Amino acid sequence: MDGRPLIDDELLVNCLSLLLGAVVTTAQTISATLVELAGAGDGEGRCPHDAPLDGLVDEALRWSSPVNHFMRRARVDVEMHGR
Repeated sequence: MDGRPLIDDELLVNCLSLLLGAVVTTAQTISATLVELAGAGDGEGRCPHDAPLDGLVDEALRWSSPVNHFMRRARVDVEMHGR
């Protein structure tokens, strides 16, 4: 960091953040994708048979990212579209 090696505590916290991030993202993506697929097709759980698996995985990661669900607060008031 800034040209110096990380100290042990910084290294451990960095590794922990990486591991926790992977666990949360993986579990969230799998469960959210299965819930969405189960509700598709008027609740019949349809998935196109010709859908490429890599496309499904990419879309699942994009759509169900847990980052979308974290609470965020604006630092300053912002006017958008007259509001």
